[in-house]
Amino acid sequence: MTRTRTLDDLIAGNANEHGFSLRVHELPLRDLFLELHGVLERLGKARGWGDEGLSACYTWDREFPPRLARVPERGFPTLTGETKLADVRYRWIYVFPVTGGNEGHYIHVDLIWQREYQEGRVPLFMIKTFGGHAEAIQIAGELCRLLGV
Repeated sequence: MTRTRTLDDLIAGNANEHGFSLRVHELPLRDLFLELHGVLERLGKARGWGDEGLSACYTWDREFPPRLARVPERGFPTLTGETKLADVRYRWIYVFPVTGGNEGHYIHVDLIWQREYQEGRVPLFMIKTFGGHAEAIQIAGELCRLLGV
C-alpha cells in the first residue's frame, strides 16, 4: 500500500521531489494553500523568519479588476479554491523575491501562461517578510523546493 506523501514528508526528506510535485498538481488550490501555509509557518518559527504568512492571490480576479489577474479573452480561466493545477494549461510556476515599494520584501508564486502569441502571469500566492533580502531568498528557495520548481 502506497502512502500519500505530504509537504511534511518532503521537509523531512521522506519523499522524492518528483513524486511530491505530481501531488502538488493534483491538489485543489485551497488545499495547496493550506498545506503550504502550515509548513511555512512551522519553518518560519523554527528559523526565526519575520514573515507575515502566506496569502492566497488566486482570488484577486474576484476582488480587483480582471486586468490584474486574468484576461478572459486570452483564454486563461478564472482560478478558484477548487481549481487544480493539473486542470490548467500553463508553462511553469514562477517563484521570485522582490523588494517592496516602501518596506520589506515580497515572495511571489505565479503561474506563467502562453497561448499562441500572447502570454501573462497569474498570481497564486505571496508572502511579505521584514527579515531582509537574504531571508526572502531563503523563503523563495523553500517554496521552490516544496513546489518542485
